[in-house]
Amino acid sequence: MRLFIACKKLYNRNMQMKSIQQNIRDLHPAYFALVMATGIVSLACRNMGLERLGEIFFYLNLIQYVALFGILCLRLIYYRTQVIMDITDPAKGLGFFTLVAANSIIGIQVFFFTGSSSVAGALWWVSLFLWCGLIYSIFVGMITKENKGSIEKAMNGGWLLSIVATQSITVLGSTVASSMWEYQEELFFALTAFWLFGTMLYIWIITLIFYRY
Repeated sequence: MRLFIACKKLYNRNMQMKSIQQNIRDLHPAYFALVMATGIVSLACRNMGLERLGEIFFYLNLIQYVALFGILCLRLIYYRTQVIMDITDPAKGLGFFTLVAANSIIGIQVFFFTGSSSVAGALWWVSLFLWCGLIYSIFVGMITKENKGSIEKAMNGGWLLSIVATQSITVLGSTVASSMWEYQEELFFALTAFWLFGTMLYIWIITLIFYRY
């Protein structure tokens, strides 16, 4: 009887482990929207004078960001093929842009709640690096994919996340620009270019969405 109970516990433990592994493997790329949403609420609380509540959401957001980033690293290590499939999937790939926007939101929170312009500036560079890598890999991956599928099945509102990510770089860059006195003019020029690019990208994608309708 004891042996049966021990075997049952071992079986349940293995099933739970398999379930966790499957959840990590199949994690949707847009899960970083959780960080985006929490950050927006946190900054809204600060702007409304609820500084303490905003700080609580800020620290909660840091935990969420680290946890999701850790899971993403596990996916890249153990399920790299699945990640590549997600990146080239027109229906899911653009969800990775939530990582850029989430990173920018964290940078804005760090700037306002800790006053550390250097950390916020470093996060801006990270967002810029992620954006450059994703804007190339996602769109090129979808264009060069053999079985692209029809636009009716591929297009969804998640495509607009590419604009959100682009404009988040502009917002974070404008936030930390005051601490970069030597390169302010060059930075604002680059941020204006990003804003204009995001605007043109919006026109292109929203046209495709209306075409789908």
